[in-house]
Amino acid sequence: MTGSSPDLLGRRIELDGHFGIVKYIGPVGSSRDTWLGIDWDEPERGRHNGTHNGVQYFKAAQATSASFVKASRVNAGIGLLEGIIQRYTAPTDDFCGLSQAELAFEGDHNRDAKPIELFGMVKTAQRISQLATLQSVLLTGVPVAFCSTEDASELSSRLPSLTELDLSLTLFHDWVELARVAKALPNLRVLNLSQNVLASPVGFVPDPADSFGSLESLVLNKVGLDWPECLTLWRLAPKLRRLALSHNAISAVTGDLPEHAANLLELDLAFNPLDSNCMAGLSCRLPSLKLLNLAGCQLTEFSLPDEAQAPFPSLESLALSGNRLADWASVSQLHRLPKLSSLILLDNPLWTAQDEATSRQLAIARLPRLRLLNRSRIERDERFGAEIDYLKRHYAQYRDLTAAGGDPEAAAKFKRLHPSLPVLLDKLGAPDEAEMAGTAARALKDSVLEVRLRCKRADTGEQADGSHEAPAGRMLVQHLIAFIRKAFRLPPTAHVELFYLCDNMPGIEYPMEVETREVLYYNIASGDTILAKYS
Repeated sequence: MTGSSPDLLGRRIELDGHFGIVKYIGPVGSSRDTWLGIDWDEPERGRHNGTHNGVQYFKAAQATSASFVKASRVNAGIGLLEGIIQRYTAPTDDFCGLSQAELAFEGDHNRDAKPIELFGMVKTAQRISQLATLQSVLLTGVPVAFCSTEDASELSSRLPSLTELDLSLTLFHDWVELARVAKALPNLRVLNLSQNVLASPVGFVPDPADSFGSLESLVLNKVGLDWPECLTLWRLAPKLRRLALSHNAISAVTGDLPEHAANLLELDLAFNPLDSNCMAGLSCRLPSLKLLNLAGCQLTEFSLPDEAQAPFPSLESLALSGNRLADWASVSQLHRLPKLSSLILLDNPLWTAQDEATSRQLAIARLPRLRLLNRSRIERDERFGAEIDYLKRHYAQYRDLTAAGGDPEAAAKFKRLHPSLPVLLDKLGAPDEAEMAGTAARALKDSVLEVRLRCKRADTGEQADGSHEAPAGRMLVQHLIAFIRKAFRLPPTAHVELFYLCDNMPGIEYPMEVETREVLYYNIASGDTILAKYS
């Protein structure tokens, strides 16, 4: 950086790969030098809260996120056009200067990053000789900070085909600059501004008003915005179909949605401290929404408003993993979503209160239209078994409560908790008394079923080290295979087949071929042995 202009106040800067915002320019203590007071994005990067020797020079966001540095050390950033030219036209390695960390994406918030091949990045110097051919620009971590009026004019002529722009983890801060960028790229459909500390957009009026008019996808993960600020931006993008707002400061989802909210297809609110009743304000105002991500939002319940209109009438995929849901009534609420076909429930108290196989059965039986649960396909045999068992367990109580002379209030409460039961009755019919009488006894037997596990190579017969025991219970064969992979530390690519060994008939191996069946289907008793052969 050259000089220490007051214009830097409120601007983003970079130093040694770390990003922050300038909140003070001037002397510190007895020093005659000019210092910059930086509030760093990473709290551990700083040393204090903006106070030095008892004097508060500025107020930092965190107790240890601030420090003072010499103005000559920081990088105040470069123009957007210069950053694009440097990355996409200068001869460099096959990935145009991108590190392996940059060539990665995070599919789930709790999963490891996976490498991806970005279209147009391989052998960039040879394949992209002119900026006019670019459709996607990735500038993650590049210290681009502004777009001058002159640069905006050049962007329009040099990048006529650009539809996707990733400005995550850059130095952009001002919405005036960002509006200038968006207006200069008339075909821009996707804009990613994640991991930037952005100025509040409340009260901001772009010039011209339709600067963000072409956007269909806006990604604002980890930018520190609250819900009113997000609504302000949403109103500026009338064609928006996808809105990502994870890891922000959103708690209450209130206020009037923009008229074009009816066109939104995907909404990501993951890892926001949401109020458990937040869906009441959204469920009937997003009629086109197909995907909703509420993972890690600290929800203690999931409730929908008691309105005649169907909530989220188009919702197909819902992520609720990593919350605090402890009551299956929250899952029963999802029965009201007419098109829900994919659900993620992992890492909730209701899911971990029993073994995974039992939790999976309970969820499947409650949601007859579900096709994917925790990203695993629900096979026909698995659904049939779950629904039959569920019906046997709850039919007697349902019959008694709905019979003449029953308690109407108790019956209504039961139906709210088990809304799928009438559907299952129509589909499967009422179970007979003998089947229901055996359900409780069988459940007790299932819960204590213990089996011995052995493992060997299919081709050589070499035994794997050690042996293990497993509480098989209502576990599916496919889940037992997953348990065996971990217990015997088998390669992830190994093909595993299971065989049941009966102590009464030594030397005979019964293949357990159908992975979607329960272990109990094969008439296994406690103390029996299951042999795993891998290749």
